[in-house]
Amino acid sequence: MYNKKGKEHSRYKHGQFGTPLYSKWMAMKRRCLNKNEKSYPRYGGRGIKICDKWLNFQGFAEDMGPTFKQGLSLERID
Repeated sequence: MYNKKGKEHSRYKHGQFGTPLYSKWMAMKRRCLNKNEKSYPRYGGRGIKICDKWLNFQGFAEDMGPTFKQGLSLERID
């Protein structure tokens, strides 16, 4: 049971854990949702929110995956 990996693992969803795209998604969520995150005051603390679709990694990957390039950053529009 505990030796299962990849698609056989019970927590497998999208296979992108640890990828640069997944890391960007997690960092975005921390900045906007985690009050203990160092940069929260500049994002979530100022009222910056994440759309419902992007709260799920698969929705984020659907929108951002095709245009993702290493070295770019996520920014909001004022």
